[in-house]
Amino acid sequence: METVGILFDGQGSQYYEMGKSLYNECELVRPFYKQLSRELHLSLDSLFELKEDKIKQTIFSQPLIFTFEVSLYSIFKSKYPKLAVQSYGLSLGMYSAMYANNYLDFSQLLKIVIKRAECMQKASEVCPGKMIALSNGNIDDIEFVCSQLKNEKVSVANYNSTKQVVVGGSHMGVNKASKLFDALGIQQRELQVNGAFHTALMDIARVEFLQFLNDKFNSLPGCSNKISLDTSIEKYRKKAIELCANQIVSATSLVDVLAHMEKLGINRFVEIGPKIIISRFITDCLDNKQVDTITSYQDIKELSFQ
Repeated sequence: METVGILFDGQGSQYYEMGKSLYNECELVRPFYKQLSRELHLSLDSLFELKEDKIKQTIFSQPLIFTFEVSLYSIFKSKYPKLAVQSYGLSLGMYSAMYANNYLDFSQLLKIVIKRAECMQKASEVCPGKMIALSNGNIDDIEFVCSQLKNEKVSVANYNSTKQVVVGGSHMGVNKASKLFDALGIQQRELQVNGAFHTALMDIARVEFLQFLNDKFNSLPGCSNKISLDTSIEKYRKKAIELCANQIVSATSLVDVLAHMEKLGINRFVEIGPKIIISRFITDCLDNKQVDTITSYQDIKELSFQ
């Protein structure tokens, strides 16, 4: 059976009552949600009925998305237990990719994700930032603009595709960058996030998270090559504590990961997450690839592998 590229979404794809129908439809995933309920000190009803303003908060959105993706993947894998996978997770999705490759069990990863979310939420409140998505710009021009605003903590946070990158930093810095991007004719859109993730503004989150990981785990095993990593953190593959901590302040590079997966001979990809996000970037970057999406139990029922 072919190796399939499994791609997990990151923060920003959450929605009201996410996971509720999945919980009701499939007994397999109920233990995940019961544990999430205990860890967040919320009843299951409260968990599934968090209002939009709560779900958008990092402390809730990250553990909710992680549990949702693990649940979908577990159902998927129970249907295709012998399927070989190469996994990648965009930002938060890295922890779902770790679960998919049996890196740690759900309980351990959930605790890590919850602490990560707490650290990033705090950092966003102490050092508020802004992020903008840029389309059809020259990457050299974009990186040059960011280099001129380094003191404002402005940098490329996400290399999503050949057609889109995301820039983040302080409000003042990103506003200055935005004017320069306007002058260059680069299309831009402000993202509805509460922090400049994957930029230097998250360094206080990195420091606190690193301390937590060292105190809690002392050491963690290195990551298997079956987990694809962003170029910026590949050097930490065998030092997982540093990997997890530094990922918070390092750029994601989906465009490079997809190119690497193509070199591995992967021709079929499955995106798993609350909404369809990564799939459009695949079509920007790669030709003649089959792309499936799993956002619900029904999607898994309709999916077919030879």
